[in-house]
Amino acid sequence: MRFEDSFFGAAVVCFFFAMDSDLCSKSISGAFFYFSLNSKITHSICRQLSTQATDIQLIETSDGSHSLFVPSLNETYHSRHGAVQESQWVFIKQGLDFARPPLREIPELSSRGMVPERSRGRILEVGFGTGLNALLAMRWAEEHRVHVHFTSLETNVLAIEVAEQLNYYETALSEETAFERSREQLSSQQSPVPERGSNALTNPRVQNIRERFLQMHSSPWNEDVAITPHFTLHKAQREVQSEVSDSHYDVVFFDAFGPPTQPEMWTPAIFQRMFRALKSGGILVTYCAKGQVRRDMQSVGFTVERLPGPPGKREMLRATKPAYHG
Repeated sequence: MRFEDSFFGAAVVCFFFAMDSDLCSKSISGAFFYFSLNSKITHSICRQLSTQATDIQLIETSDGSHSLFVPSLNETYHSRHGAVQESQWVFIKQGLDFARPPLREIPELSSRGMVPERSRGRILEVGFGTGLNALLAMRWAEEHRVHVHFTSLETNVLAIEVAEQLNYYETALSEETAFERSREQLSSQQSPVPERGSNALTNPRVQNIRERFLQMHSSPWNEDVAITPHFTLHKAQREVQSEVSDSHYDVVFFDAFGPPTQPEMWTPAIFQRMFRALKSGGILVTYCAKGQVRRDMQSVGFTVERLPGPPGKREMLRATKPAYHG
């Protein structure tokens, strides 16, 4: 269902749970490339996931992009089948691209400080994490010339030293990376990474994206920061349980570990908060295809449909907030 009178034509909520199974688990198996991290850095990554120091490992996923692995939880931040292509498929392809109405000519009003309502948008992210979702949303906003205000809730702050090692500025923004291809192509082949490491940093475009990415991580909390002309970031140190917005956001990215690790994030009460936070016609997208999650979403008013999942996952869910809800 699409609506021409709102930001993308419909509001979207994207629940980002990087799962590898058909249920809701981030457990991993198979081989990975591991990179050592300084012990002081690893302790600060997930200091609120455990009262003890947590050993965090940098890994390379199948599409060449990095993720983080938490051995004590047997959890990864993203799918082992590709961190970038997972986020791109669910949040951009099935989220922003699906919800946004066809492009039309919009009168240029920015010179007078006026922007059409349909070219504005508010996104709420639950879990800033590695910053990958924010980076892809920023890229989308610039490509479509949509003014996006991106609020991200986070209680487990990633150390800047770790962010500096993540290669999203190389893999997420290359014109030849996997997420620019169809799902069928993604399922049948691995995307090449044209430029890596120091060679990539000689590319002015890659340099610019890296600067914006690190600016996201180093920007102050609890205040608006203009990252690009079309993308403003507001990182908020508060829990999702404290979110009381009413029909305020066009998009919500809910980036939490799965029910086995964070069961408190998968309750009807949380889904009710997300339902309330969305504007009428909103869409909720999640990697999790677990039956109980689908039923809990339906119990608070969402209409839920099953969709093909990203590479490595059979299904995902998309839930819609009916248009008659204000």
